[in-house]
Amino acid sequence: MLNRYTTKLNLFLFTLLFILYLSLGAYVFSFVEQPTEQMIINEMAKIRKDFLGKYTCVQEDDFESFIVTLLDANKHGVDARTNFTT
Repeated sequence: MLNRYTTKLNLFLFTLLFILYLSLGAYVFSFVEQPTEQMIINEMAKIRKDFLGKYTCVQEDDFESFIVTLLDANKHGVDARTNFTT
């Protein structure tokens, strides 16, 4: 009976330590990548603002819809840089 109890306890402790290990790894990865991610977010916000300021005929909602369509196409392997007009 003692052997069965220790096996369950060992499994529980191993599982707990494994979850803690994964959580710590996720935290470290997030901490390391956060400055780069924030820089990219700021850069994209500036590019978006500059684009909408330069092309005032484009409505913000239409631009958002266009971006969503491009991202969806990209997920399916379509390269938006390709010229489809020919």
